[in-house]
Amino acid sequence: MAGTVRVKHGQKDISDETFAIFADDSAKEYGCRRSHQRIVLDTYGEHLKTLKNENELIMVLADAMFCNNTILEKCKLLHRDISDNNILVVRSSRNESSAKTNDLQEPLAKDPSSCPPVRGLLIDFDYAALVEPDSGCSGRDHRSGTLPFMSIHNLSGESGRRTALDDWESLLYLACWLGTFGIARKDRRRTVVHENAPIREWRNWNMSIAADSKRTSMDSKRSFLAHIVKHMNGKYPLLRDFVIEIHKKLFLYKKDCSGSLVIFDDPLVQRDQHKSKI
Repeated sequence: MAGTVRVKHGQKDISDETFAIFADDSAKEYGCRRSHQRIVLDTYGEHLKTLKNENELIMVLADAMFCNNTILEKCKLLHRDISDNNILVVRSSRNESSAKTNDLQEPLAKDPSSCPPVRGLLIDFDYAALVEPDSGCSGRDHRSGTLPFMSIHNLSGESGRRTALDDWESLLYLACWLGTFGIARKDRRRTVVHENAPIREWRNWNMSIAADSKRTSMDSKRSFLAHIVKHMNGKYPLLRDFVIEIHKKLFLYKKDCSGSLVIFDDPLVQRDQHKSKI
């Protein structure tokens, strides 16, 4: 249940007692009466933990980023906090969605009947900021977001303002995180299994350490495979391919992907050099 106070002008459907609470000079001057109203809301959407498999996760992430791109294009608004708590899973019956099915709604599982239609919904625009039309950068440069999923640029606290690529970078980290620690509740793995995995540094409150860990893991395909993909759950082959492709698009644009465990190029620099093409 959510509460709201609505100002009504020229209305006489409020009791004298209610109006008496606001019967001060300002209320009389502006001739307004205030009433308390309630809006009863039903539950809409579920947490990502309710997803059944990697197929559903990829469909939900695709929907969420489609929403992100649409809002950026039409409203010039950058979300700036892509995370597990800001994407909802929305389920509906097959009958309700059959008339409006598109490629994103089609289940990828071998048995379609075991995978009901699922959509993704991007929520929580508390950290959203307008972007400048020419540069595509947000008008705010302070840190924002959810720690494990913050972009390298964001963690570093550099003065440059963020762009849509930072949101896509957050999507990559979210997919890697869920692929490592588990998507559905039943698949969640004990963190002790990954006590030596670099991904654990992503939630280090020392943001410089978290940023350096991501720089090291993202600098080449070989680093990414050794530091991140190696520790992902073997039950998610499709998700592994998904994160490898996103990583390649963001950090290895027109670059030899054989790589090395030694950092030769800053992945953030590589990303920003090809910003418009990506």
